[in-house]
Amino acid sequence: MQRQAFFNNLVRISLFLVVAFYVVYQLPVISSVQLNAGLIDRLFAQEDDLRQPVLQSIVFALFQALLLVGGGLIFSSLLSRVKLFSRTGAWLSLLLVPFLLGNVATAFIWKLLTIDTHWPFLNATNKFITLGVVQYWQFGTLYIYLFWLNLQSVPPAKVAYIRASRLSMAERFRDLVLPAHQNPSLLLFVIAFIFSFYEDAKLQLIFKASRGSGTEMVNQWLYRTYQSDSLLSNQYAFSRIAASGLAVFFILLSTVVVLLFLKRWAYKRMIRSRVALPASESGGKMVTGFVVGTLLSFVLIPLLLMLYRQFSTVRYNDWETLLKPLGLTFTAALLTTVLAVLFSCANRLVLKNTLAGFNRRSIGFLMLLFALLMIPPLIILLLGFNWMQHIHYSSGPVVDIAWVAGQTLLCFPLICGFLVISHFRVANKQIDFLNAHRLNGWEKFRTLFWLPFRADYLLAFIMAYAAIWNEAVINNVLSDIIPSFITELNKTVTGKSIDYGRAMSYLLISLLLAASGLFLWNSILARAGRKNKRYATDTL
Repeated sequence: MQRQAFFNNLVRISLFLVVAFYVVYQLPVISSVQLNAGLIDRLFAQEDDLRQPVLQSIVFALFQALLLVGGGLIFSSLLSRVKLFSRTGAWLSLLLVPFLLGNVATAFIWKLLTIDTHWPFLNATNKFITLGVVQYWQFGTLYIYLFWLNLQSVPPAKVAYIRASRLSMAERFRDLVLPAHQNPSLLLFVIAFIFSFYEDAKLQLIFKASRGSGTEMVNQWLYRTYQSDSLLSNQYAFSRIAASGLAVFFILLSTVVVLLFLKRWAYKRMIRSRVALPASESGGKMVTGFVVGTLLSFVLIPLLLMLYRQFSTVRYNDWETLLKPLGLTFTAALLTTVLAVLFSCANRLVLKNTLAGFNRRSIGFLMLLFALLMIPPLIILLLGFNWMQHIHYSSGPVVDIAWVAGQTLLCFPLICGFLVISHFRVANKQIDFLNAHRLNGWEKFRTLFWLPFRADYLLAFIMAYAAIWNEAVINNVLSDIIPSFITELNKTVTGKSIDYGRAMSYLLISLLLAASGLFLWNSILARAGRKNKRYATDTL
């Protein structure tokens, strides 16, 4: 009993330490702003101020979040007839490919597809419309799959009752789909808003975002301002970026809180609405097949078209230049995954009632976790260098250490959130049973997490690797020191000669990671399907 109490206290302390670490990590920013409080006023008082990029980012992020969540809700409803362990369900996993490819790979693919067209580049409006399509290709298909996956957890008896009631498609959407997705939709709305708010790679690489063209958003403004200010003084540049980064963080945080309350209010109004809805039918299997075919075509056609055009340009003799970024990415991804596994497992054991599934308390926990993503990525990187200077550490590997630390800090909330949600599958009865037998921490971890979730942890590692490999901000800042995907694409954007050969080599790595992740995910589903069949046979 004393051992269990000690373990619970240790986990609570670790949770506090994680939050404290992120706070302490920000101390150079906070102290810099205190010493230069006047900088905050000047951020909004000069001609090249922060207002326009922030407003533009908020509008785009809000539109994109509503589109991603709304599209996910509608398409998951149309796919409700597709079963998780069916052959069609396996084909639907291809919707994960754009997300697994990563941010920079997506930007590269659509740059090649739009390079010979004129409409997307005519004005700022066309650029943002095209960016919205690209963003939906990467994240919209993911949201459709996640909402469809969540719909599989609805009790079959409830689904059968609603279908037997001969409700219209709109009424089924209101009475079945909306209640099932109420909590996940809030979480996914916030994630979509944050990622769209800090959009960087696609806007910069495809459209060369700039202040003059009216396409500059927050990330581009921060990077451009830091680059120009550093010509005057590194200390002045850090002070100004600290003030602007803190201002952006609080603006984003307050906006997310307001939008979250508004969305919850609107969502509940939609569920409680008793307005008579049109008695249209979904059309059954024919409509489902059409939707599946349309979605898969939307995912695969751009990818196959790009490969058809550019596969012959791959440089196979340049693979040695990838060794260092591959090694550093492996290190950062492994560190991120190990920390996320330990953190999520420990909190599932201690906060077992909170993290037993999607509920108000677990949503609050995940919101707190994803709040760490609201810190501007450029700030994370610069703080790494700042702390190295504070401890007077200066040597050859300093850049590599700062790079790994920065990527781990950026990726940890996303991977940890994925594993926290994965561990919802651990039943509280299992935890209570092992606690009653007084097993030690290692035996609990092995029984509850390691054996059932090994494939999930490998998938989490691949997701971390793909995210870090395709990260744009840190890799862009350190492009002269550490080769990266974004480095090669920047050369093609800013250079005089266009040569996509080496960039295609990086893209092949992203494709390999996506294929591995897809294979692992389908293996997890196949194993779960076999277990369900055995269970159904035994109960008969």
